[in-house]
Amino acid sequence: MSWKTLVLFALIFAFIGDLGWTLVYWFGEDLSDLDNKLLGIRSGISHLSVVALYIAWRVTPESSKK
Repeated sequence: MSWKTLVLFALIFAFIGDLGWTLVYWFGEDLSDLDNKLLGIRSGISHLSVVALYIAWRVTPESSKK
């Protein structure tokens, strides 16, 4: 398995996790203000990790088999 494939799997799992955190942030109406702010920060960090993994996937070269 190449590095590019591993980064792609990490990107997919991070995207699913990011979607989960975003849904909790949107529908977590009964949370306190502090919990809501912390969840917003966590959701933002999750967005950034998905973007970073996408960039890593784009710049990772294909493995050359000789």
